Amino acid sequence: MREKFQKELNKLLIATKKMGGCAIEIRADYLYSRVEGYICDSRKMFICANVLKENMQEGDEILTDPPDNDGRFLEVRFHIPRR
Repeated sequence: MREKFQKELNKLLIATKKMGGCAIEIRADYLYSRVEGYICDSRKMFICANVLKENMQEGDEILTDPPDNDGRFLEVRFHIPRR
């Protein structure tokens, strides 16, 4: 499952670079829906949120990280280009 989220995140980052973007903001529920659809499984959402966090590099920012650990609302700004 982790690989599916990683692959989709990579697609979004590559597309942003190709369009000349300097950053992309991605919320976990958006990434999740692109892979799994709209019915949320909390275990898979946890994996999805972790993929976002694991891919952060220096300069990237967590915009929203709810205190109740509701991973759906985790939002990360990834800067382009990636290292």
